[in-house]
Amino acid sequence: MLYPTGISSAHHHPVRRAEIDEVYGQWQDEKTGRTVREPSRVLMILYKPSVETAQAIEDIRAAYKKKFRQDSVMRLDETNCVSF
Repeated sequence: MLYPTGISSAHHHPVRRAEIDEVYGQWQDEKTGRTVREPSRVLMILYKPSVETAQAIEDIRAAYKKKFRQDSVMRLDETNCVSF
């Protein structure tokens, strides 16, 4: 699913572009040692770094963790040169 016009945070700072991909994730249960595989999502957001945008991304992570009862939601930040 692609959002070519961008998405906006609660702080009204537009994100340049976002894409959601369906993937399969896995994690190891610390109590049983069992590897659990489950459907997951990867959200890639292209944005201009700012304190407000960083907080908006943290808000998205917190909402996802709460809605889907996740212990953790990975975040990876990279600096890239992108043009459209």
